[in-house]
Amino acid sequence: TDLVELLPQDAPAVATLREMDRRLNSVANIQVVVRSPGREANRRFVDALVPALRALPDGEIASVVWGVREEDAFYRHHGPLYASLHELKEAEGRLRREILGRKNPAFVDLSGDDEALPELIERRSHELLARFPDDHFATQDGLVYAVVVRLRGSLLTQAHGAKTVAEVSRAIQSTDPRRFHPEMKVDLTGSVLSALAERKALEDDLKLATSLGTVCVGLLMFLFFRALKPMLSTIVPAWAGVVGAMAVAQLAFGYLNSSTAFLAAIILGNGINYAIIQTARYEEERRQGRTPAQAAMLAVATTWRATGISAWGTAISFAALSLTSFRGFSQFGVIGGAGMVLSWLGTLILLPPLWVAWDRRGPRSSAMRGQAFAGPLNGVARAVARAPRLVLLLGLAFSVIALLAIPRYARDPFEYNYRKLGSRSEARTRLETLSSQLDPIFGRNLSPGFILVDHPSQAPAAKRALRARDPNGDVVARISVIQDLLPGAETTQQAKLRVLDEIRR
Repeated sequence: TDLVELLPQDAPAVATLREMDRRLNSVANIQVVVRSPGREANRRFVDALVPALRALPDGEIASVVWGVREEDAFYRHHGPLYASLHELKEAEGRLRREILGRKNPAFVDLSGDDEALPELIERRSHELLARFPDDHFATQDGLVYAVVVRLRGSLLTQAHGAKTVAEVSRAIQSTDPRRFHPEMKVDLTGSVLSALAERKALEDDLKLATSLGTVCVGLLMFLFFRALKPMLSTIVPAWAGVVGAMAVAQLAFGYLNSSTAFLAAIILGNGINYAIIQTARYEEERRQGRTPAQAAMLAVATTWRATGISAWGTAISFAALSLTSFRGFSQFGVIGGAGMVLSWLGTLILLPPLWVAWDRRGPRSSAMRGQAFAGPLNGVARAVARAPRLVLLLGLAFSVIALLAIPRYARDPFEYNYRKLGSRSEARTRLETLSSQLDPIFGRNLSPGFILVDHPSQAPAAKRALRARDPNGDVVARISVIQDLLPGAETTQQAKLRVLDEIRR
C-alpha cells in the first residue's frame, strides 16, 4: 500500500519524497486513548502503562511519550532558538539599554518595557505546561488521557507495525485498566492503525470482489449449460490463468500493489471467455451425436486460432501498460497479460481431458441442454432483423448522450482528494472518531505533511500560499518552515544564532 510503489521511480516528485524520507524521521505512531470518569484513575493508569510500554522488546518502538516534561526541559535549555527574530531583537535592545543605564545613572529609558529573554522563556514554558494537566497529555477535564508510541522506519511506508500494535495491546491488557476504574476504556488509534485498517479494507475488498466474481461467473455458466460439471470445467482453466498470473507476480515483483491486487477478478472475467467459446463448440459437436473425445478434438481444432488471437490481442493490450513509467500500471500490464495467455493455454490443455473424464451424457440429454437462453436471444435476434435501422438509430442516440460527458472529464479527469480514494470502512471511521477526541490535547495532526523547496527564499512564499488557501486555519493548523536544511542565503535560524551571539557578548 506504499504510495511511492505506484509512481514513476525517476519522477522529480518521487525523488523529493525519497530525499524527504532521508532527512526526516518517521512520523508513524500509535496513540493510546485512555477514557474514564475518574481523572486520577486515568493518570495512575498512564503512569503504570508507560514503563510497561518502554520495557517492550519490540525493536520498532523509537519512543514512548506521555507528557511534556522532557520537552519543557529541552525548551528551557534551548528556549532562545524558539523565540522569533523580532523577539530576540527586542530582548537585545532591552539588554543594551540596561547596560547603558548601569554605565550612566542619569539615563532614563523611555522606549517601553520590552520582555527580557529569561522572562519570555518562562512565560512560554508556563503557557506550554498550562495546556497539559499534570504534565500529561490530557484534556482539561482529565476525562481523556493519551500516550504516543513513536515507531522507527520509513517516513513513507506506514503499512507495517502489526506486531507492535499487538505488543502494545498485550501491555495494556497486562496493566489491566479495570483495576484502576471499572468504566475505563483503552483504545488505539494513530497513523499505524489507520494504515493497517486501510490495508485490511483493501484485502477484504479483494476477497469480496474475487469471490463475488467467481460466484457470479459460475452461476452464469450453470444457467447456460444447466449442469454442474460443464460449469466447473469452464471455471477451472480461468482460475488456472489467475493462479499462473499470481505466480508471475511473485517471481517478477514479489508482491501485489493496490492497483494489481484486483487482477484476480479481472483475469477471471476475461480469461473465462476462451473456455466459454471452446465449451460452446464442444456442446455443438455433442449435439451432433459425437463422443466426448471426438467432440473435444473438433472443438479444440476449430477454436484454438480464434481464441488464441483474442488472448494474445488482450495480452498485448495489457502489456502496453508495462511500457508506462508508473510502476502500478506497468506491473498491472505484466501480470494481466500473463494471465490472459495462461488462461488460453489452460483452456487448450485442461478442458479436453475434463470433458472426457466428466461427460457421461447421451446424445439426447446433450441436445436438450443446448437450448438454454435460446428463447430470449432468438427474440432479440428477430427484433434486430425486423428493424435494423431503428436499432442503429438507438445505438447512435445512446452514443451521442455518452459523448456529452466527455468534455467535463477531458478538462481534468483525475481525482486529487485522497479522502475520496481511501476506504470508508467501519474501522477507519472508528479510528477517525478516536483521533478527534485527541484534538483538544494536541491541537493538530501528529502525522503532518511536508513540502520541500529548492531554496530558503522560496519557503516564506510557500507558507503564504498555504495560508491563503486556508484563511480560517481549519486544515493547516500550524506551518513550520524548516529552512536550515537547505543551502544558500542566511536562514532564519542562522539569523537567530547571530543575534543570540550578540546578546551573549
